[in-house]
Amino acid sequence: MKKKLCILSLLIFLCGCNINQDNIEKSADKIKQTYSDLSDFQTEIKFLCDSGQSILEYDCKFEYNKEYGQTLTIEKPDSLSGIVINSTGTSKDNISINYNDTVLDFNVNAQFGTSPADFMPNLIATLISNEPDEVWEETQSGQKLLVARYETKTGDMPISSQVWLYKTTLLPMYAEVYTDGQRVLQAFFTQTN
Repeated sequence: MKKKLCILSLLIFLCGCNINQDNIEKSADKIKQTYSDLSDFQTEIKFLCDSGQSILEYDCKFEYNKEYGQTLTIEKPDSLSGIVINSTGTSKDNISINYNDTVLDFNVNAQFGTSPADFMPNLIATLISNEPDEVWEETQSGQKLLVARYETKTGDMPISSQVWLYKTTLLPMYAEVYTDGQRVLQAFFTQTN
C-alpha cells in the first residue's frame, strides 16, 4: 500500500509539473503575441543606472505607438528635463534612435539595451521576437505577475534581462538588466496604460 501511495504521489507530481510547464510555454507565447499585437501604450519609468562607480537616476515618460515609433521624454534630473529621444523599429536589427537636437552620452561603453536611451526599444523588440529562457509566476502586493528572463550575447558580453509583467495585461511593472552578471539598470514602471 505504501509503495502504491508513493507511485501515485509521484505520478500526480509529474503530471502537475507537466501542466505547469505547458502553462509556462503558453505564457511565453502569450507574451510574444501580446507585444506583436500591441498598438500603443504609455508609462512613466524611473531608471536606476549603476555604472559601478555611481548610481544615476532618471525619471522619464515613455510612449509606444506601433505605427509611429517610440518616444522617451526625460523629466528628471532637471538638467536634462525636456530632452526627447525618438526611436523606430521593432527588431534589434532595425532599431534606430534619434535625439531631438541633443546628443546624450549615457554610457559610451554600454551594450545596446543597457541604458535608458535604448532600453525600451530593446525590451519591446525582445518581447516581440525572443522566446524567454525562463518564465515563472510571482505574486507581489496581491498582484499576480509573470516574470520572463532573457539571455543574449553581444560580442563577448553576456546580457540578461528580467521583466515582471502584470499577468492580466502583460504590461511591465519592473525590469532589470545585467551585463556579465552585474546589474546595470533597473526600470520601475508606473501608470502604465
